[in-house]
Amino acid sequence: MKLLTFIFFLAHFSTYAASVKQKDLNFTVKGEELLKGDVYYSVDVLTKKELKKILPHFLDLDTSGFTKSKNSPLLVSKSAYVVNKAIGVFDHQKASSLRYIKHLMGDQKVTEITERTFSVEIPGGSREQYKLRTHFDSDDISATTNSRAIRAITGAKKMDIQVQAASSIIMREMWDYSRGSNGGVHVTGFVPLKENKTLVIDYGIMSLIPPLLARETIEGSISGEASAHQSLINSFRDD
Repeated sequence: MKLLTFIFFLAHFSTYAASVKQKDLNFTVKGEELLKGDVYYSVDVLTKKELKKILPHFLDLDTSGFTKSKNSPLLVSKSAYVVNKAIGVFDHQKASSLRYIKHLMGDQKVTEITERTFSVEIPGGSREQYKLRTHFDSDDISATTNSRAIRAITGAKKMDIQVQAASSIIMREMWDYSRGSNGGVHVTGFVPLKENKTLVIDYGIMSLIPPLLARETIEGSISGEASAHQSLINSFRDD
């Protein structure tokens, strides 16, 4: 059986909290509803033409032209959840911390190439790999002057007013996949909710190379990834 092993690593994540699928791809986030620990998510696989028609700002997240690939559908997702961390935890150091990135990536093997650029190996016998680069933005400090990254962060802010209110944003660029994907981006906003409670809102887009996994498998993978990230962020301890 053929698999898209760029998503394949998500099968290694267990579900840590109740995941609730939302009908609207760009659903409205209500932080108070998420305080009990649930994860809200939406996911779809669309052509570029279809995405441009319904949510054109999603295409602003493309930092390297991966959405231009012909015959490559786009996996788009949004997730939201609350973590038991103060907003100050999500500073510019987290975007470049190898220790934090390793923790967040679960059982994937992460190696630092240069500051904020990493090589990631997906577990399994086929040794699937990709590159990862992070960017940081906040009202106080920005660790990126990359115009494409700024455009992607701005695009996410246009899709959700709460991301505009985020105290900090961490963006992840993924490229150079061994197979299965032409590249992807996640933009994650961290919004103060209560003391030691932070609302996390994530937008993701990825260009897929067929053959694709079954839709139910893709949806389960996205749900599992969001739940795993919630748990991994909660379990991270600063030195």
